[in-house]
Amino acid sequence: MKTLICVLAVLALASPALAQTYITESVSTNTTWDLGGSPYIIQGSDIHITSASTLTIDPGVTVEFDTSTQLRTSGGSSIVADGSDGNEVLFTSSSGTPAPCAWYAVYLDQSPASLFSYCVFEYGQFNLYINQSDPTISNCTSRNSIYGITCQSASPQHRELSHRPEHEWHRRLRSGLGPGSPQLQPVRQPLRQHVRDRLHGPAHGDD
Repeated sequence: MKTLICVLAVLALASPALAQTYITESVSTNTTWDLGGSPYIIQGSDIHITSASTLTIDPGVTVEFDTSTQLRTSGGSSIVADGSDGNEVLFTSSSGTPAPCAWYAVYLDQSPASLFSYCVFEYGQFNLYINQSDPTISNCTSRNSIYGITCQSASPQHRELSHRPEHEWHRRLRSGLGPGSPQLQPVRQPLRQHVRDRLHGPAHGDD
């Protein structure tokens, strides 16, 4: 009996704790989402990062979004999601059977210093929406989305950005993107996938 208790105790110590954190209110101070609280589940509608604060997301963290939700900067705030090779930060749907457009977006609105490194974005309507912001993006993947990565009046610095074509319809370019700038450029997909790059009007949530 003592042997069995010892074995169970060892197994309990060896097994990682399964934690989850529900996000239902805005982030108004500098905050870190670490691996111990992962996954972080976005609930409600718009979760804002406000008051010029920074949300830091540690390597290996998963951020899940309920239907139609988004994570949005405002008031000069920023998101720093600094993953690593093999410990990417994942932005995905909370659904057990996700499909493109399962959630809305990681939305950067007038964000001066956001950074995404080794991140994966999937199943959003806009996986990453960049409006009047200048984020640094490196070693990131966008997949299984309707519009992928969208820019409006933005100059993101980027390298090693993978845009997976399997379910992407197109990557949208918005006004403010000019030739010769260090900005996101379109990736055209085969015509049989009905993909084209085009200009659109303001997105949902724009004034």
